[in-house]
Amino acid sequence: MLKINMGAHKGRRCRNGTILGISLILIFSSGRMALAAENAVKQAETAVIVGYSVSFIDAENANHLIFHTQTGKVLEGTSLNVSFPEQIIGSDGHIWKSAVQSPQIFELYGTGTEKIYIKYERGGKVPEMGAEEDAAMLALRKRLERWKQRAWEAECAIFGREDAAVSGSDSGLTVQNQSENDARIRNLVSAIGDAAWHEFYLIGQDFTPSAKTIGVEYDAVYSEVEEDSFSVDGKEYIITRIRVRRNWDDRTCTHQWSQWEWEENDCLKNGRAVYVCGRCQKEKIERLPALGHLDENGDQICDRCGSVDWSESEMPEKVIWKEGDVQLREVGGEILSFTCIDDDYHDWQNEHRKAALFLCDRVIRADVDTAPGKKMNIFSFGKDNNYKTSQVRAWLQKNSQNSSFCLEPIHTGIQTAYMGSTAAGAFSQTSGRELARHDIGFQLMNDQLFCLSLEEALAYREYLWRFDSGDDNPQSQVSAYSQGYYLRTPFYLQDENGKFIYNQQIYGVDLVNGCLRPVRTDSETYGVRPAFALSQM
Repeated sequence: MLKINMGAHKGRRCRNGTILGISLILIFSSGRMALAAENAVKQAETAVIVGYSVSFIDAENANHLIFHTQTGKVLEGTSLNVSFPEQIIGSDGHIWKSAVQSPQIFELYGTGTEKIYIKYERGGKVPEMGAEEDAAMLALRKRLERWKQRAWEAECAIFGREDAAVSGSDSGLTVQNQSENDARIRNLVSAIGDAAWHEFYLIGQDFTPSAKTIGVEYDAVYSEVEEDSFSVDGKEYIITRIRVRRNWDDRTCTHQWSQWEWEENDCLKNGRAVYVCGRCQKEKIERLPALGHLDENGDQICDRCGSVDWSESEMPEKVIWKEGDVQLREVGGEILSFTCIDDDYHDWQNEHRKAALFLCDRVIRADVDTAPGKKMNIFSFGKDNNYKTSQVRAWLQKNSQNSSFCLEPIHTGIQTAYMGSTAAGAFSQTSGRELARHDIGFQLMNDQLFCLSLEEALAYREYLWRFDSGDDNPQSQVSAYSQGYYLRTPFYLQDENGKFIYNQQIYGVDLVNGCLRPVRTDSETYGVRPAFALSQM
């Protein structure tokens, strides 16, 4: 379904709440939802294009337009869903009421231009607002702005920002339904990284905010208090203050690891490191493989240990990685935990090499580069869906200098693209039956830290929505900047000659809806979940 905002005529609101302007939304849905995107592309050249115009007119005088006509072109057979306000105030100051209910649906067939008319009937004139009422309304608007400023300052305190003013974030401070309410809560609570009390505000617009989702999705203590309520320009605003303290249960904690104990490895002996989460106190033990002797200059002296009494027959202690083993690496200035999900891994180019695949135990949010006291810095996948030149790959390469120890170079070149999405809500039970595969040619590329491909995601589906836990627990990662994470496989689209072209759709793991689907490459709501491979010695 494609939803298009066809423009807006801004106006004012009278005392009885009547809308003085209009915002039109036309929604197009395919006449046959079962057609796959691949068939739509193949049929594009032979499809019939139908023009349309939607006019909003005076019921008694068809030549009198209430507001401007909307026009466009769509494929024949498309359903045009026209949504419109049933009551507005025209430029003449009169109330106009639609003769039919909104929305109206029209099937578009034939050739030429289909003309559609929505009729409005003229009512009485709206009385003008007096000077006292103007002053009172101005005071209410200032009251609302003060609450928005307070909400923004509380948000900045949680994220460690120091922005002095709301500065363009106004739209994210009000919530108009339960979905927006819960999304704002997830964004703020997921950013709390300690066990101290924090507070923030929900500003409900014609909606009563609720903090219930905290109790459902987080191990936390919280309270909610209604601080204020008032009407501005015909809209009711309810201000709710939320106080929350996270308990950091180890099953839902977004861990903050630091090294606690260290047994050093050397040329022949394995070592180990013990890491402890500063939030929930959970421990993880990392095995450190023996390094083996090294003599790069051929002087018979080990460059690592300085031993002069050794031979090539001296073999380092072996390490065989098993599923569930843990490794910790510094990525982007933070220590992250990786768990082995395959102890017999190989890329398609090295089928005979023995390696173990490790997947990060959390999603790196898209706002990871936002420093305390600085403005938001959010990365997206890139300008198109070519992983080789993507912003995500460049970020992983730049921010993993301390992650290269013993990592295997993996062929990450893309040979295939796909169409379609897996079923929503399936999570780890997802399958690839709904996806259409297309070969797009050879691409040479090697990486040590990388995003999974769509094929790998399907092979390791049981781990995609699991984070440092034995069960699916995607809610532990969901925020405004991590509603999913990118894969490296592109969506398939072809040009007029039938050849694959890079476009603005890349596959990702949807944490909210539990499926694999294409998302826009300029999305700022998806993060990264990196993987790497270690050699099986």
